[in-house]
Amino acid sequence: MKRLWNWLWHVAPRPLLVGLIVGLCVVVVGGYHGFMDYTNRTEFCISCHEMKDNSYAEYKDSIHFHNSSGVRAGCADCHVPKKFVPKVIRKIFAAKDVWHTLLGTIDTPEKFENHRLVMAQDVWAYMRESGSRECKTCHSYDAMHAVKQGPRAQRVMGVAAKTDQSCIDCHKGIAHKLPRFDKIYAGWMQAFHEGLNKDIKPSQTVYSAGVVVAHAAANSDSAVLANLPPLMKLDIKAQEKDWVQVDLPDQKTGWISLGEPLSVEKQPIEEMARKLWQTDCQICHARPKIEDYNATQWEEHLKAMAKFTYLNVEQQKLVLRFLQSQVTP
Repeated sequence: MKRLWNWLWHVAPRPLLVGLIVGLCVVVVGGYHGFMDYTNRTEFCISCHEMKDNSYAEYKDSIHFHNSSGVRAGCADCHVPKKFVPKVIRKIFAAKDVWHTLLGTIDTPEKFENHRLVMAQDVWAYMRESGSRECKTCHSYDAMHAVKQGPRAQRVMGVAAKTDQSCIDCHKGIAHKLPRFDKIYAGWMQAFHEGLNKDIKPSQTVYSAGVVVAHAAANSDSAVLANLPPLMKLDIKAQEKDWVQVDLPDQKTGWISLGEPLSVEKQPIEEMARKLWQTDCQICHARPKIEDYNATQWEEHLKAMAKFTYLNVEQQKLVLRFLQSQVTP
């Protein structure tokens, strides 16, 4: 090979050498484009059963597959950029899908469901960072006919158009099912509660990790003195078996069962609340910053959003207390 190159460089006519180099580049680039086009076909994307039996099956029930206009968006239309450099970068990152196929990461429906949130969040993050570039190859703010939109859509899309907002901020679960957030949150909370009530001792400070009931005496039949909110600091004064006596906000003392959600550290509670907030408050819209509202406004905001959230009442109270603890009253 070295001798051939030396001959071409020192002996072959320059036009022949240039022609060979150009021809080689054409072959390489043409072959690469051909390979890219082949891997962009929907048939290629669903050649593994993980995609065919799960993502593709859901996509076939979506408006991107069947609609009144007869325009169908394939896998690559949503997941692969049109421009060359972004396309190459996306293909390189997509190599991890082949690796996970070999590992069998999502080779059963159960495994697929367990990883659905992680996979969805990866795609949402990518689309947000790119400004939903692939969506906008078909859906353009300039081409939208506002008169044909409903009043709410006109108002929301008008604001989005001014900032060229990423489509994925508000439009998730269009081609594929959303994760079962209620089940996911329930699993998180179960694991969270299992890690509580460890190493609690008298003369110690603990924090409420949920709504905690304080009784007048060390038994559940005694009068209820207070329902304490999450993230309240409690100083333990005494202990009787599975009950601890703590100071209450009204300068009284009450008894709390160790079966209630208590933690010797504040950080795990805040981490759980932050995780719930960051996950749930970006499903339907772009997540606001914590400092965008004060404590009173956060209470009003979360109350207004209660019917749209996947958080149950317990989780809502935990998130609210966390947000209020991070801002001014």
